[in-house]
Amino acid sequence: LKFASSSKELGFYVETNNKLTDRNSNNWMVLWLNTDANYNSGWFGYDYRVINGNQLQQFSNGFWKEFGTVDFDVSENELLIKIPNSTIVLPAKGFTIEFKWSDNMMKDDPLDWYINGDTAPGGRLNLTVRVE
Repeated sequence: LKFASSSKELGFYVETNNKLTDRNSNNWMVLWLNTDANYNSGWFGYDYRVINGNQLQQFSNGFWKEFGTVDFDVSENELLIKIPNSTIVLPAKGFTIEFKWSDNMMKDDPLDWYINGDTAPGGRLNLTVRVE
């Protein structure tokens, strides 16, 4: 897992041991984002997610809603998602972002990360980054 930020965009990178499967479902290589460090908002704390590589969704009023599209690059075992800073709600300067990758989640329940598919970091653990 890698994370990078610039004045224009956030980049989320993952490299897998095996070749990525075909991008053909909403549970393929999902990127979960907690952008406000509040576990009482969003879906179990996650405010946004990216499905199918480029579909950005925001959790609002109990549902995932389409929020736009983002750029992505995929190769045999690598995926990079690029999200423009202007697309999601972030403080102007100095913020913390938590993220997680999941693949092949079967139920709309974070406990499913322990049973089906794969996650990185594993289980409920997130990667937290401070951006100045």
